[in-house]
Amino acid sequence: MKQMSPFTSKIKNLFTGIKSTDSADLESCAGQYWQLSGWDERIQDQAHWCDVMRWPRERWIEYGDFYVAYVMRLLKHFAGMAFVNDLGRKTTLEWGCGGGANIRCLGKAFSHVYGVDISEETLNECGRQMEKCGLSNFSKVKFPAQSPERVLKKIPAESVDFYPVDCRFSTFSLKSVHSAGSACYGKIVEKGWSGVDPDSIL
Repeated sequence: MKQMSPFTSKIKNLFTGIKSTDSADLESCAGQYWQLSGWDERIQDQAHWCDVMRWPRERWIEYGDFYVAYVMRLLKHFAGMAFVNDLGRKTTLEWGCGGGANIRCLGKAFSHVYGVDISEETLNECGRQMEKCGLSNFSKVKFPAQSPERVLKKIPAESVDFYPVDCRFSTFSLKSVHSAGSACYGKIVEKGWSGVDPDSIL
């Protein structure tokens, strides 16, 4: 019988509850899990890679168009048309950008867009999709799952004008990563404006 690797064993334990796992170990496993997106179609599907499993290009485009159109309606309502009409000179950020379905739409509306993720392979895929769409205003920002606050070393303080936040599917419940995202938000978003959480309004 083939012996499981230490990583595979940890994943099994996490899902079956065979033994308790501390937060640091959970974050480490999560980081390793999402790195598998470089070759595992199931994980690419979970990260919304274009033309993978559930995401043929047409549906992938529709997904991003629908979500970002909804965010824009909220933005018009809460920020006003003066802000919206000036998006071409503003910067936005998506925390957990996945394969870029939303980034594509945000990149068309904003002057610059940051894609933040824990997977280098997924960030590269996001960049490839932006290139396919003829967009060059994308910067990828990778952070280790164990230290999400490192994002602050890569994005200047108060340099982001808009920070849409949504409740994403996650294979692991990484409260520390989401909490860090909220903490980073308060430091990198320009003073006088705040983000929109569409899922909290639904």
